[in-house]
Amino acid sequence: MHQSRACSADLQKAMGHKVKKTSFDFARPILLALLTPLVIGASLTGCTPSGDDGKQPTSTSTNTSTGTGKQPVSGTEETFATEAEIAKYVEAQPDSKFTFPETEFSEARPYIFNQNKPAIGEKILKEKLEDAVKSQAGQTKLGQYCVRLGVSLWNQGPSKQKEAMKYFLLAQRIFYKQPQEKRPMPNWFFNAHMHPGLYYNGERKFALAETEWRKCVNISAGAPLKLIPKEWRKISLQQLSIALKGQGKTEQAKQVDEQAKKI
Repeated sequence: MHQSRACSADLQKAMGHKVKKTSFDFARPILLALLTPLVIGASLTGCTPSGDDGKQPTSTSTNTSTGTGKQPVSGTEETFATEAEIAKYVEAQPDSKFTFPETEFSEARPYIFNQNKPAIGEKILKEKLEDAVKSQAGQTKLGQYCVRLGVSLWNQGPSKQKEAMKYFLLAQRIFYKQPQEKRPMPNWFFNAHMHPGLYYNGERKFALAETEWRKCVNISAGAPLKLIPKEWRKISLQQLSIALKGQGKTEQAKQVDEQAKKI
């Protein structure tokens, strides 16, 4: 509980001035939730590109590589997704007999981000989840579908956030397996790492949180401000500091705090 209050205080400082509206798609009710004393209930969930036109960036626009060519290990995905689900979502090949539910994918978005009705968004997405999986197994589009479904669950509060984790971690696996030219814009990566970062800090699993927040910091540093404003990089640094302090890495935390002060 003490750590939750600390996280909340840092988030309040980060949100002390109004965030400009950008293609980050901020949902006002979710921003207000950031100011409550619950880390797990706090959610920075507006990380979807404006328009969601499905276009892919060039290889120079998404600097999310780990440098090794391998996907990073973020948390323990097996805790949230079974081996069968990983095989189905990540390792399988698309089935051309099925069509991706583009209409539902778009229809769910305003309920999640603009109307504060995430349960409706969840219902819409889950009704066509099997079609999405079978039509785009292992592909970027399914990763984006998983992120959106994860956000719809996360925004409903702590009771559904563990289920949301499954979809964020599946999305990570899908995104990192793509060749550079097929990866989504960096805000999709940011969203897929940010929520697990909040979850792990709230659960006091600080080593896992550190992994997630370091990714958020790196992604936000290389992203255009219209996709990930600098305020969110500051929040990522503050959350990273919490994860470091939770592990007793006080000197590293001090360095991170200094970086955050400069933003």
